[in-house]
Amino acid sequence: MSHSKFRTAKLITALAWLSLLSAFLIGHFAAKTNYVQLLSEHFPDSTFTNAPSNGNGPRAFLRKHEELNEPELILIAEGQGFGGPLILAVKTTETESDGYIDKVILLSDRETPPFIARLTKHHFYREFNGKGVTDNLILGDDIDGVSGATITSRGIANAVQGAMHLSAIERLGLQPSWEAEKWQFHLNEGLLLLLVAAVLYTNYTNNKFSRKLRWLIPLASLGFIGFYINSSLSIGSLAGLVMGYIPSPKQYPIWWIMMGSVLGAILFLGKNIYCDKLCPFSAVQMLLHKISGFKFTISREVAKHSSRLILFMIWASVMLIFLSHHPAMGSYEPFSMMFSLEGMGMQWYVLPLSLFGSLFVPNFWCRLFCPVGFTLNKMVRTRRQMLSKFNGIQSKTKAVPIKVQAAPQGAVNTERKYD
Repeated sequence: MSHSKFRTAKLITALAWLSLLSAFLIGHFAAKTNYVQLLSEHFPDSTFTNAPSNGNGPRAFLRKHEELNEPELILIAEGQGFGGPLILAVKTTETESDGYIDKVILLSDRETPPFIARLTKHHFYREFNGKGVTDNLILGDDIDGVSGATITSRGIANAVQGAMHLSAIERLGLQPSWEAEKWQFHLNEGLLLLLVAAVLYTNYTNNKFSRKLRWLIPLASLGFIGFYINSSLSIGSLAGLVMGYIPSPKQYPIWWIMMGSVLGAILFLGKNIYCDKLCPFSAVQMLLHKISGFKFTISREVAKHSSRLILFMIWASVMLIFLSHHPAMGSYEPFSMMFSLEGMGMQWYVLPLSLFGSLFVPNFWCRLFCPVGFTLNKMVRTRRQMLSKFNGIQSKTKAVPIKVQAAPQGAVNTERKYD
């Protein structure tokens, strides 16, 4: 590369990082919540005033409308979903010593739209109607979740639970009588841990059993991670991690197992255990290529241009995510379209292209378009480079004995070692 091209590449890289930092800061400060504005969007022609509060209860507003005989009490419930923060309005009726939920309305979210649509389709919000202020409000106990959107269901349930229980204590002066949500380790978490352990085993062994596992792991990932729990990593989930959208371990242990094992393997082992192993879409491509039997090679020039395309798509995607503060807005991978048949935007076009290309080129999507694989492999290379520099610095600082030529006879011997 010529000196001028090198300087141009450095300038473009610096501008890209500067623009991402600017987008992050703009999105962060623009994401400050205006609760009255959110309420006004969902309750038109209404006025809102702060409700009287005793102590540190949840945010509460009184809604006034010409059709209401008396002001309506609305509590604000806030929680964490898979994609980011959730904000809900809980229409509540209170007496001097009790209270119950009239209706729950989602005001704002950062979730993947198909998950929210699934909750609406299954009338999930109706589960809260009539529940008392001291009820447990635990998903799987007195609230039924929605299959395929469990993490979002739990995030909403936890948000409503927190607002109602805080209101019971601070607004009504009641003593806690509800049960705390217990830590539960389900079969799904155990199966995912087993799958991760199998991947690590095949990375460090080479026997007959491990060779068989190498063929079985992608198929298991396809069925379990892809279709059953639908937990593929995406550029949105990685960007959400940067923005601090991290669900609690009790709320979504599968997220912690997946993200922790993938990033932990990079940090401590220097290996990418996701691509070609845990990634379910990789298995889809492998099967399609096996069926077709075609094998077209990709030239170095095409591979070089594809790397630039991936970098540009990552930059554009993360810019959109940071500016909107919404991880799902920038995700263009075909995973949700493939495994839940619920896509959005360009995913409808990306999936057919990826499947068709996989018939002719091995790992077509992974090699030419995938932002997650590119990012994870870049992390591995960065770790390797940092270790190499660190080891180089260490080797230079080690004590090296230097022998000084012996002094003439009769003089003091000055041979010594220098560090």
